[in-house]
Amino acid sequence: MKKSLILVSTVVVFILTGCNQATPKPVEKMQECNSIMQGPSWVRQGGIIENGLGVVGASSKAKSSSFKMDIAQADAYSKAANQLKTNIVGTLELLRDSHNDLEKETMEKVFALDVNDIPLSGLKVKDMWSSSCNDDFFVWMVMDIDSEIANTKKVLQKANVENKIIDAAVLQMNRKVEKLRNR
Repeated sequence: MKKSLILVSTVVVFILTGCNQATPKPVEKMQECNSIMQGPSWVRQGGIIENGLGVVGASSKAKSSSFKMDIAQADAYSKAANQLKTNIVGTLELLRDSHNDLEKETMEKVFALDVNDIPLSGLKVKDMWSSSCNDDFFVWMVMDIDSEIANTKKVLQKANVENKIIDAAVLQMNRKVEKLRNR
């Protein structure tokens, strides 16, 4: 009885050990297929550029390659609009210290703008990449600083911000550009 119990225990241990060895293979495959880490540097760094606005859009669920590109571009447009809005708010925050007439109401007008109302003229595809391990598709879109400034001006005009504040915001952005160029 004791020998049969040991034999059964040994068989169970071998069966369980065999099952355990088979389990890690899918996990290893998942670790090998990290499309972001295997992608080009612009994918890993989120498309950031020094002199303008850069974003990476992604698509992983569409089956058709042209549909993947459309989804990735839509994702990039959404990210660019959010980033531009964030940059504008940041510029206004910097101006608030030097302009006493920059009211909280002005900031609220910009915050209230729908992302779909943010103009994105000048946003262009710089590169595309498709992962071979899982068919994720990435598109890198960039907007040069001149387009970013022009779009900022349009956003502030849409929000009915006073012209002197718009001019100050554009001046602030131009100073930022000059600092980048003089590095």
